[in-house]
Amino acid sequence: MSRPSRIKQEPYNDEQHHEALDPIQRRVVRLRNGLETGESLTLAETAEAMNTSPANVRRIEANAMKQIDTIVNAEPSQKEIQLLMKAKELQRRVEELEHAVRTIDKLLPHMKMKRVRRKSKTFN
Repeated sequence: MSRPSRIKQEPYNDEQHHEALDPIQRRVVRLRNGLETGESLTLAETAEAMNTSPANVRRIEANAMKQIDTIVNAEPSQKEIQLLMKAKELQRRVEELEHAVRTIDKLLPHMKMKRVRRKSKTFN
């Protein structure tokens, strides 16, 4: 039974993680996922383009995808955790300030009326 020349799979096109790869891994991922030519290449086509064997391309691609998967699924760093905590604290402060503004907006009409009355009583 012969295997199809192209395996239907969702192409990997998140280029933000490519910087973590070495140039050979980056090129294999780009060729296999159609990021260079617009069309995904087979193992054989990629091997020919890179002047190596399909088995080597398979190994390079597997290592590259493991590396990308490790980056994507990594636990957040201590700095990222601190930034998230600061963001939550800032959000809490914003909510407090918004509540204070709403309270002032409710009280303001009453305060203006009292001031006007005081002034009018002072001048009489």
